[in-house]
Amino acid sequence: MLCVWWDRRGPIFWELLEQGKAVNSGVYCEQLENTRRALRNRRIPVIFLDDNTKPHRSRQTRQKIEELGWEPRTVQPGHGAK
Repeated sequence: MLCVWWDRRGPIFWELLEQGKAVNSGVYCEQLENTRRALRNRRIPVIFLDDNTKPHRSRQTRQKIEELGWEPRTVQPGHGAK
């Protein structure tokens, strides 16, 4: 599975997961940290948009997003950011 993180300028970070590897909370938080590293030289606040899948809503993930200082917003299919 190819996981891609991007902003309005284009891709920031990507990771090709091994075949059969699932995106759980641990993998997702590692990807959040790698994305943060890629963004470290940017001085704009991050508004983090995600959907409502389990790895994105776990306590571990919510704590990681808070630790990073990002403003979380959930996007529901067919709706704008809330």
